[in-house]
Amino acid sequence: VEKVVWTMLSRDLKYLLVVSANGEKLMYYSFTIPLLKPRISELNLVALKFAFISCLIKYINVALKGMSEAWEDALLLMDAKMADYAVNLPDGTTLADELLMLLASGKARDELKEFLINELTEKL
Repeated sequence: VEKVVWTMLSRDLKYLLVVSANGEKLMYYSFTIPLLKPRISELNLVALKFAFISCLIKYINVALKGMSEAWEDALLLMDAKMADYAVNLPDGTTLADELLMLLASGKARDELKEFLINELTEKL
């Protein structure tokens, strides 16, 4: 099975040059393509759109990575604060129990309310 290693269009858009590999053997092909030259303006437009979309995808990937890292930092900070709160809970009580009670009934111990309002939330 041949694998394409390299391709290039000639400057005048008349030839497509291809190098392929089949194991240790390299093959060079030159194809005449008279249909591209009359459509150079359309090809330039497609190339510009492709470049724009490629840059946009790279930008979005960088932005998503930054957002993911920011969320990770925020979650680690929240986890550390919750771990500190859990250490001070009465014996036999876990943070999971308290949060489940808050979720199920809408009621929480005063200490948990104080923690959620003053410690866990960010002040502006």
